[in-house]
Amino acid sequence: MTWPACATPHWPWPPPAGTVRYGGRVHEQPEHRLPVRPWPLRVGHDGYLPERLQAKRSRNRRLQQQALALALVLEGTGRTEEAARLRSQ
Repeated sequence: MTWPACATPHWPWPPPAGTVRYGGRVHEQPEHRLPVRPWPLRVGHDGYLPERLQAKRSRNRRLQQQALALALVLEGTGRTEEAARLRSQ
């Protein structure tokens, strides 16, 4: 099977201990200040089995609702920058 081209990672592997954290509740992304370089690597993903996909969607919906509720509270208390960060995740 030939996989379609997709984005290649642009962060060092393995990352030095304690230098990378993951941000975002639903679409977790590595956050770091390390130098980067492209890798000549392609990654394929088949998706999820139907029962796993439904569980993932339910989890993501719940996390997004929680983030939105917290963003509304933060906006109400004047913490608009934090609220904007939550809304963008």
